[in-house]
Amino acid sequence: MSLHQNTALTFLDLSDNKLGFEDGKALAEVLYVNKTLTHLDLGCNNLGSEGAEVLAEALCKNITLTTLDLDYNQIDSRGVKALENVLYINTTLASLYLSYNQFVFEDEKILMEALSKNSTLITLNLYRQDMSIEDLNNLKKILRVNSIPTSVRFSMWG
Repeated sequence: MSLHQNTALTFLDLSDNKLGFEDGKALAEVLYVNKTLTHLDLGCNNLGSEGAEVLAEALCKNITLTTLDLDYNQIDSRGVKALENVLYINTTLASLYLSYNQFVFEDEKILMEALSKNSTLITLNLYRQDMSIEDLNNLKKILRVNSIPTSVRFSMWG
């Protein structure tokens, strides 16, 4: 039985498997049709922004996934723009893990602003080692101004 036809599996951990764009594309196809998967861990792979884009497109239509881990996937600004749309459209995703990717404060700001329009995301992880104190303080200001009822975790030290 393929993941397309799966009716039992709810948790799938594919972390640290050297998955790339083509794998992300295949998983996106699964997310379009699968109605049982709620947790997908893709951390520590090599999906890049292209993989994030195809996954984001599927997540805009998926109604069951509640947790997505994309930590350590070399996602840059282009991927962040795609994930921004997910935060505006998806109504089931509750946890999104994006730590240790290749985006900067401006990308995090985009996510925070989209998060202010999202009513379902509860946890967003944005750890990165090169976060400055200024970036950290600016993100805290955005959270305060937008009154986001969410657990947003970011750190300079990870």
